[in-house]
Amino acid sequence: MRGNLSFRTGSLAVGAELVQAIAALPGTGDGRPDIDIRSDAVYVRVVTLADDLAALTKRDVELAQQITAAAQRLNLTADPSATLALKINFLLDWDRSSEDQDRIVDFWRTILGYRQAGRWNLADESSIDLIDPARRGIPFGFEYVGANYYNNEGTRPDDDSMHLHIQMPGELAAARFEAVRGLGGDVDTVKFPVSVWDTNGVHFFVTPTDPRDS
Repeated sequence: MRGNLSFRTGSLAVGAELVQAIAALPGTGDGRPDIDIRSDAVYVRVVTLADDLAALTKRDVELAQQITAAAQRLNLTADPSATLALKINFLLDWDRSSEDQDRIVDFWRTILGYRQAGRWNLADESSIDLIDPARRGIPFGFEYVGANYYNNEGTRPDDDSMHLHIQMPGELAAARFEAVRGLGGDVDTVKFPVSVWDTNGVHFFVTPTDPRDS
């Protein structure tokens, strides 16, 4: 979550001042950072999205720290409660051929009009992401599910499956888990990421992050 920052500015003028300060920082440019300015807030995302890499790098973390420092000089502090990140993940079974996997990725890239970021790395079963070229839409990821993969119910999925993945600060997640239980939902915090079910039994994942990473 260190790459997702939110600052409550209170006005568009202060938000514009913050954006100007960010633009003056060394390391900006080349697609970094993504900035969304609103009438009372500024949202910033710092992440590397290249053809061969989709990750939060050391360089990204350093830039995020510089942005936070620039905001503090304007008497603005980060608001972790507004740094919710959503992603849709498609689990591809180990038994599928590489050609079959590529066809599935190509299908979703075509229908979404997204571009690919990252590549398969069978050594660590890393994922491919499809990214909105405007970098505004929800990322669509593909996870290469290895032979040792088990879901939170302790079983392997029978076939390819899709799920929503939500990332949020740990303190915020804990409060929302209690609220969800009060609304009749179910939360299993034994394994990570946390499994959550709504009242209709729809399953999704939540990754609580360390507040030091915000």
